[in-house]
Amino acid sequence: MNTHTFVSRYSAYIENERQSELTAFRQQLKHKSGGQLEFLGKALLNMTATRNGEKFGYHYIKCGRNKILKTDMGNGDLVLLSQQHPLKSDLYATVDYVGKNHLILVFDNFPPKWLFKGGIRIDLAVNDTTYKRMIENLKSNFSSSTLHQNILFGKAKLSNHTPSFTTFNAHINSRQKEAIKMILGSNHLSLIHGPPGTGKTTVLIESIHQFATQKQKVLCTADSNGAVDNLLLRLCEEPRTKCLRIGHPSRIHPQLENQSFAYKIERDPEYSKIKTHQERMKIYITQREEFEKPTAGKLRGMSRDRVKTLAKENRSMRGVDGNTIASMAMWIEIDDLIDNERSSLNEVEKNIADKIFAQADVILCTNAMVGSELFKEKIFDVVVIDESSQQMIPSTLIPFVRAPKIIMAGDHKQLQPTVLSNSSALKETLFEKLIALYPKQTLMLTTQYRMNEAIMAFSNRNFYKGELVAHTSVAHKTLPNEKAISFYDASFENAEETRNNESGSYKNEYEINLVEKLVKKYLSMGIDAKEIGVITPYSAQVKALT
Repeated sequence: MNTHTFVSRYSAYIENERQSELTAFRQQLKHKSGGQLEFLGKALLNMTATRNGEKFGYHYIKCGRNKILKTDMGNGDLVLLSQQHPLKSDLYATVDYVGKNHLILVFDNFPPKWLFKGGIRIDLAVNDTTYKRMIENLKSNFSSSTLHQNILFGKAKLSNHTPSFTTFNAHINSRQKEAIKMILGSNHLSLIHGPPGTGKTTVLIESIHQFATQKQKVLCTADSNGAVDNLLLRLCEEPRTKCLRIGHPSRIHPQLENQSFAYKIERDPEYSKIKTHQERMKIYITQREEFEKPTAGKLRGMSRDRVKTLAKENRSMRGVDGNTIASMAMWIEIDDLIDNERSSLNEVEKNIADKIFAQADVILCTNAMVGSELFKEKIFDVVVIDESSQQMIPSTLIPFVRAPKIIMAGDHKQLQPTVLSNSSALKETLFEKLIALYPKQTLMLTTQYRMNEAIMAFSNRNFYKGELVAHTSVAHKTLPNEKAISFYDASFENAEETRNNESGSYKNEYEINLVEKLVKKYLSMGIDAKEIGVITPYSAQVKALT
């Protein structure tokens, strides 16, 4: 496959995936009632909004009610707010915190007045920015990089050298040290296959510290914010490396706040200029609300400039009266002022950002964030991509093209990427493709420190060719008088499942009672509740168990 064909096909795949997700969201809003969606955990009704301060230039709003919230909404999720009609709204926010009967939302700009009048509906929304950034990266950065095209299509002649290094971590095992040696010694590509508990993250952390010591600029990414934060938490255990976490503050672990870009910007001497532009924007946004918003239905094909001209001439047009045109013209005038302020704000932020970037050894963020304006034209010495086996190829390619030296880590024997459009091409991963193309650049970690060998046995035999070895610290570890793994077949019991008519989800009272007895038993043995996990695929079963 040549580059043109690849870009064309995968752009179409991603656009189809984007449309599939947006269509599913719209259909959900159109055909399910607010009550049905609330039962499913996808919406919250009759919420009241109050101001909750500002932080890092963002506006925090508390939304709550007397009734307990049972929702799938979580930290970092995008939500759509409306006055009971979500299909008519365009007000979005990001979830920062979910409490017992309230949540904290973060807005880029101060929200409109109607939000504080009560009776607010909040819907879990779709963020299609990631899809747009994948397509843009394919058409620009990837299409212009011969090196990365050659690697992807198996045409690259890869080589290694023998590095000299001493590990900072004294507990690195021999296989992990081999992996680090390959990472430091490869000129372009290293692929670390890390089955569960084998120390994949340990290898990446040690390698990043080694690169930073060599004064190499490292970009470290993963598909999810959780995986990025996990890497940063581990990096922060040793202060030898200067780290910078890029991302929306609500999607970053609170413990890592002082490593975040927003935190560092707010403490820059030039930050007062940002505050000035933000305050002006806030005033203009409030003023703009007093006038008619020029929606497509009101404009009826008229351009913004045409509306301004008609307003000056005090004329009506296409059934729109003169007063409405004058009001829309004022809305447009103020909106232009907001755009000017935003442009000036972006310029100041860019200058501060360049300075903050230059001071960091390691930049950490999600794959999608690398496609933002903040990273425009930024190139690194090394890129480390974690979760490589759980992300679509176009997602991986966003950070992939930002450095001549690439380290990818993952486990392609676990879950594939989640794909709504059911595209077989999007279920494939770059990690697995490159392992097949470059086996000499691949190393699998083999000693696992997480589970009893009996728990490991099935996956070891079926997915890892029996090459995994349980470390002595966990190989035979069990609870007192308990087996490491047990199965309970309830098919012979009176264990009928029932289906909720409103949600379509299933629950099973017999299994619920069984799980309750087991959990109480483990608690009575002195096991911390935080050390017990209960997993089920059905939302109705989760609610009943809870």
